[in-house]
Amino acid sequence: MSLRTPEADSNQQAAWIAFSRLEQRHTMAMEHPTIVSLLGYTDADHFLSATEKCLFATVDEILPLILNSNIAPTMTAREICCAYFLKRQNVFSMSVRNHSTHYQTIRNYLPNNSPLHFYSIYLECRRTNHQGHAGETAELLSAFRVDVPVLEAGVMSIWCETLFDFVEAEADFLIGNFKSAHEKLTRVISTASGLNFGCANRSQFRFANLLRESGQPDLALQIWQDGDMRNRLVHTCDWTTLAVNYLNAAQCALDSKLSDIARAELEASSELIPDVSTRDSRLQGYQYLREGELATLDERYEDGERLLRQALDFFRSIDPPCHEGLIETKIALGTYALFQDDLRMAWAIIRSLIEEAGDRGCFPMRSRALLLQTWFFISSDPPTRVAFDNVLERIHMIQNPALMMHALGNLLSYAVNHLDESDRDHLLHRIRGLKGMLEESCYEQLYEQHVANRFAPAMEERFERKFEENDPETAMGPA
Repeated sequence: MSLRTPEADSNQQAAWIAFSRLEQRHTMAMEHPTIVSLLGYTDADHFLSATEKCLFATVDEILPLILNSNIAPTMTAREICCAYFLKRQNVFSMSVRNHSTHYQTIRNYLPNNSPLHFYSIYLECRRTNHQGHAGETAELLSAFRVDVPVLEAGVMSIWCETLFDFVEAEADFLIGNFKSAHEKLTRVISTASGLNFGCANRSQFRFANLLRESGQPDLALQIWQDGDMRNRLVHTCDWTTLAVNYLNAAQCALDSKLSDIARAELEASSELIPDVSTRDSRLQGYQYLREGELATLDERYEDGERLLRQALDFFRSIDPPCHEGLIETKIALGTYALFQDDLRMAWAIIRSLIEEAGDRGCFPMRSRALLLQTWFFISSDPPTRVAFDNVLERIHMIQNPALMMHALGNLLSYAVNHLDESDRDHLLHRIRGLKGMLEESCYEQLYEQHVANRFAPAMEERFERKFEENDPETAMGPA
């Protein structure tokens, strides 16, 4: 006997609009008591109790829950409960494979026109990005769109496209197409902010990540320190996100060597960490890591090494271990060894880190380790030509075009002093190839920082002539 597809009730649109703007259960209960009532719940506590059960339910437990009229009194309540079932307390605690199993378990118990179907696709794409398969997201999304029910023009259809744009932008960012990510995130932020979607903050955060990774930590810091955003997080009691906000602001301040700002942000995060780390234990490790980096920046090297090793031990001890944090901490220790002029130790640490990061699928950290390896070529005792060729052969694994520009600039400095003109020309050609991956003003800023400002005007002028000779558009002359 086939299962009859259920029909939506009259409150579907209103409830999902509220969900699109809030998402968090406690905020929804507090700010939309009327919606809670329309869903069939007696009060906020009833709503929170029911949705919490679904939030933590297993695949075997969910159907009895959503078919229970006390848990899901109406069809729209069932849809919202299923949204929390798929979202989980931490989006990234579920694998793509498990997500698919969870969704297939509930999909036939929901109306065909439920926004839950496209919300599920959005969550699956986010998990795909997070698990290191961002290169597959555009193709997956294209295939998924065929299965998404056609929505009437309105808030829900706009929310759907905004979520899909966001995961595409996130994927572009992760694979190193910063220019496309910048364009899409700008569009998403405009739409999400204008319609007050809950993903507006998430989009701003990802945009701040993009700016930092693009070598613009000062602009990223402005976003993390935005007073309105922080007030919203306080208003919604989203203490975990606020702690992450402070930690990210501290990281950007450290990038810009702004010790006082970094210290203030870390003091703010430290007040929240004891509570929020019970929900996301990794945050305590990142607190140790940033404090260690601050101590190193302030030339308190003994404190810096102690805190970095404390972070290392912490990331190892949690279950499951945080490999991304582990590798980032090891990179910080490698940087510390460089500061101590222990080049042999630093080289050994960084070489092993490149392999470990690749094996663990921590590709952003592998990119940073590869960049750090190029610093040896601008030291007072640079490696051999053989080492240069080895690094150049592996440098394509840097997926971040801003870091690639920095790395190529370091190698170009070595080539100018130690290698032939053909080697310099090869590096210049690769630098020019990054133009299509970076937003124009960002490319110009990075080029000035890592190429133009490093060399005497005459040398930089020769580089520009080489660019023009090898550029098909300028080489052809006027039409």
